Amino acid sequence: MTAYMTESGETVGAWFLSADESVRAALDWARDAGCDPSESRLAEVLAAVPDPFVEPIFVAMLEALGVRSVSDD
Repeated sequence: MTAYMTESGETVGAWFLSADESVRAALDWARDAGCDPSESRLAEVLAAVPDPFVEPIFVAMLEALGVRSVSDD
């Protein structure tokens, strides 16, 4: 993708947030939604390597953002 974007004069940075910007944006979103996110937990989850499935990381990300799970009802 980077090579394709370079050919058209664009950069990956122009299209995608950095990791730090992504964490800040996700935390802001969660707070705006009335959740109580954990910045340290979110950073840890986003650095995790899926092994071999991404679903556990997705659930951990939602939990780090303070999104209540269905099982909490």
